[in-house]
Amino acid sequence: SRSQPSSSQEGTNGADGAGDNHDNHSDDVPRTPEQKIHFQNSHRVLTGGFTSELSLSFLYKHSNADRFIMTHLKKALEERGMGRNSLLHHCAVCAHGYLNAGTTNDSFLRDHLDWMKKASNWAKFSATASMGVIHASHTTEAMTLLEPYLPPSAPENDPNAEHPTVSSTGGYAEGGSLYALGIIHGSHSGSCATKRQEASAFLRNHLRNSHANEVISHGAALGVGLTSFGSADLEVVNELKELLYTDSAVAGEAASIAIGMVLVGSGAGNANSTTNVESKEELDEIIAELRNYSKETQHEKIIRGIAMCLALVNFGQEENADATIEEMKGDRDPIIRYGAMYGLALAYCGTGSNKAIRILLHTAVSDVND
Repeated sequence: SRSQPSSSQEGTNGADGAGDNHDNHSDDVPRTPEQKIHFQNSHRVLTGGFTSELSLSFLYKHSNADRFIMTHLKKALEERGMGRNSLLHHCAVCAHGYLNAGTTNDSFLRDHLDWMKKASNWAKFSATASMGVIHASHTTEAMTLLEPYLPPSAPENDPNAEHPTVSSTGGYAEGGSLYALGIIHGSHSGSCATKRQEASAFLRNHLRNSHANEVISHGAALGVGLTSFGSADLEVVNELKELLYTDSAVAGEAASIAIGMVLVGSGAGNANSTTNVESKEELDEIIAELRNYSKETQHEKIIRGIAMCLALVNFGQEENADATIEEMKGDRDPIIRYGAMYGLALAYCGTGSNKAIRILLHTAVSDVND
């Protein structure tokens, strides 16, 4: 059966133990015990993950997912010769993740571990990552749940210890677990900011030390993108850019998409952007580099990743994104033109813009590439 999310139980019982790390915040302002409790409650609601805990508790208690759906699906696929078709197995595992998303109910997988182990290569990556979908926002138990799959790390209590050597082969379960960690911490805007930063630091450590294995790098990059979503953190962007420039198709695609996640909605590279004045020039330069790199690389995966990156950067930018979209629309590479359509949709998302609809419809019938 399911593991009750411990944080959810606390989340419905007030603020006991919440904000312990912030008791001494602003010590120069005298507070009564009652004021301190109010301060701790406010801090927990705003950045301590309280809303995320309530959401997790609700999904856990009110999940109506029918276990027999998966039982019948598994049986039907086995009767149809699933053993000869890994794609069907992959689809079934993904279906299980969607069926139990956010509920922490992974009992079916635990009861059928042998069936799960039939997954291989990228199917194994997706199967492990689906744990993150099932346990989305379950931040208090994330490391415990994923520990059997996570790649080895240097001991935390020894700052001089070297990171274990990463093999250049395999790594599908390990990469999937890093992606799952990102999904758990980055799937809810109200999750605990402190725990999200800790997860981001853990993932960035693996990102820096896993360049030898493109699958682990792929998972680490996506995880970093999710845990640093919308932060516009220049240091994170530079670490992802380092991975991108290894020119590995698999790792580079994830790195470029992750850069888009970190800079989502910032409008970096446009005439006007919401980035800090101090970092604007450098971020604009990075966007220009990405555009140039999309023309130099021979890997379609990387070109597609950069196209999606530019689209994410222009989320909600409306007219401010027009120049970038126009440039992408006129590119000779159909993948960049494809990215321009995503960029247009994201830039005008939810606006009902007639201009955007008109451009999309025109492109749908006029572009020479399907």
